[in-house]
Amino acid sequence: MGKIMVIGLLFVSTVCFAQDIQRIDSLIETDLEGNIDLIQKEAFGLNEDELLAIYNRHEKSAWPGAFINYFGGGFGIGNFLQGDKRSGRIALTGYLAGVGFAVAASILDSEFGNGDWAIGYVYLGAMIATGFHIYGFVRTLVYPLTYNKTLKTALETSQTRLGIEPSLAITGKKIALSAKIMF
Repeated sequence: MGKIMVIGLLFVSTVCFAQDIQRIDSLIETDLEGNIDLIQKEAFGLNEDELLAIYNRHEKSAWPGAFINYFGGGFGIGNFLQGDKRSGRIALTGYLAGVGFAVAASILDSEFGNGDWAIGYVYLGAMIATGFHIYGFVRTLVYPLTYNKTLKTALETSQTRLGIEPSLAITGKKIALSAKIMF
């Protein structure tokens, strides 16, 4: 009977541990900034190796997004791939507005024939598109830094940790319950 109880406790603790990690992963993926307090509460009982594994799983890298935004055009695709939807929308909208402005000026010039005024608007549209292209590229470098800092903050519950680790020992007909307090 005692062995079954120990095996049952080990199974329950393993399942609870896995559910804690899955819940933390889900909270991070759903809304890291909005769930910081919940992530800190869930992460409190985890050791440094477990926290590092979660951090490494969710850490963002700048280079794939920056590479795509730099060489793939100014559409903000790299921002979207990094999960920075806000900057992706800004880069995409600004880039398309600049290109649209330049194309519209070029079409109006071809329709009305006076190229003196249109070339300035074509250049202005190109400068707007280039500015938003640069914005999207820079954000692919900055976003991972701020995201990773927020992730690290969420996984560091506090400078001082207090943990209680219960222990159950069954020998023959004796059952001993103890607790280890860690600072």
